[in-house]
Amino acid sequence: MTDYSAMSDDHINAEVTLIIGSHSADGHYPDYCNDWAAIGPIIEKYEIDLDFDRDKNEWLASGIGEYTQAAFAPNPRRAAAICFLMMQEA
Repeated sequence: MTDYSAMSDDHINAEVTLIIGSHSADGHYPDYCNDWAAIGPIIEKYEIDLDFDRDKNEWLASGIGEYTQAAFAPNPRRAAAICFLMMQEA
């Protein structure tokens, strides 16, 4: 499985865009890692749960597909984007 936590926000945004197909005519893509308006519909559609882990001081995003996927990140939007990508790989 790919280590999305090591990727930059731009790389994660590009990967999500490839799956969702939401780039604009000029080739730019939404900022899924930082924009609620971009990641929100994905969180809802794929039923991704968000929780704050006080021990790790990070956000946990989890989604259930064929296998449960979970991702930690400093902000909940990035965690959700990573979780979404992990769900697509499973």
